[in-house]
Formats: sequence, C-alpha cells, structure tokens
Amino acid sequence: MGYYMRFLQTDGLPVAAAGIVAALRASREPYSLDDDGVLSYDGQPVAQIEVNVPGDGLFEEELEELRDEVSAARGRGKNRVAEALDRTLAIVAVQVLWGEGDAEATLTRIDPIWDWLWQTRTGLLQADGEGFYERDGMLLKTR
Repeated sequence: MGYYMRFLQTDGLPVAAAGIVAALRASREPYSLDDDGVLSYDGQPVAQIEVNVPGDGLFEEELEELRDEVSAARGRGKNRVAEALDRTLAIVAVQVLWGEGDAEATLTRIDPIWDWLWQTRTGLLQADGEGFYERDGMLLKTR
C-alpha cells in the first residue's frame, strides 16, 4: 500500500490528469505523463495520478473511507471536512512514488499539482496519516 494524497474537488469544473500535466509543462519544467497515469519529472517517476468521479466504483469507495476517517477524528474542522466530502464531485488521487530518491524532493516535485488545483479548482487536500488541508494549512488532523 502506498502513500496517497487526494484533492477533493467541490466545484463542477472538469479535471483530468492530462490537463494537470499540461499545466505543469507550461512552467517549462520537464514533466511527462505516460498512458498509465505515471507522472515523471525529468524521466524519474514521482507519482501516479488518477481522477475518480461518481459512478466509476473507486469514487464512492474512497469517499466512504474518508468519511470513516473524519468520523474518528476530533477537531474544529470536522464539520467543514464532512460538508466538503458531501459536496465532492471528483477526487484527484495521487500515489507518491518514492523510488530511490529523497522523500522531500519527491514531494516538492508534486507540489505544483496542488498549486494548480488550488488556483483553478475548489476543494480540500487529504494526505494519508496526516489529515485534511485547506489552501492555507491544516483543517483537520486525523492521526
């Protein structure tokens, strides 16, 4: 089982992994995406991106697991996260591929994904073993 981060999109704008990569390439950085959704930076795999939407099977399963995580958490942001989960229209799931590189460097390579999503979409970011984030920081700690 890998380390996942998920952007829980609450607006109706369509999003696709290819669109994310196109935005990353606009920064003139050497990003690429293969047919399996593996995002590479300068030829080194850093993440696998998948966009889940209602009806694809994974969307509902992911939301249910996240709801369970929220129900077990305590904190001021719990209600806001629960409300966001109810409004979620798409999940951009990113499995971080650590490879043999430095973990911090890998996370830095995928930061532009979140930057682009925060700039162009509304929602929350969830990180396994940590919790839920708004653009400005932690909203609800889950562990």
